[in-house]
Amino acid sequence: MIKNEESYREELTRILTQKYIHEQPIELPGCGWFSIIYTAHKKFTMIDYNYKITSIREKWGTLKFHYLPSTKYYAADMAMRRYARTAEYDSAKTCEFCGNSGYQLLINGFIKTICDSCVNIQQHTG
Repeated sequence: MIKNEESYREELTRILTQKYIHEQPIELPGCGWFSIIYTAHKKFTMIDYNYKITSIREKWGTLKFHYLPSTKYYAADMAMRRYARTAEYDSAKTCEFCGNSGYQLLINGFIKTICDSCVNIQQHTG
């Protein structure tokens, strides 16, 4: 299990670097979504081992997982879309900071998916 955000970022970057197609560094969302991203990656790989990632990011408080399939098979693309939507849905109820059950909240003008414990931390750290 990943113990802190630094090791989370290292592990996820290691796993996904071979799949990422841009020259820019991978910008990862909060470490609370590691298991969601990892699960989506594993499911994508089972369908299409050679798929590529165009971006993984947070938008409007949920995870956005954009990819390019290497195959033109409609069924494979539809299965990957289903897994991407599942990841987005799961992230909308998972704290992006710690991975616990969370809810969406407007913080400093941004929608975040967060749990009560992390809300308290955010309030004390600004």
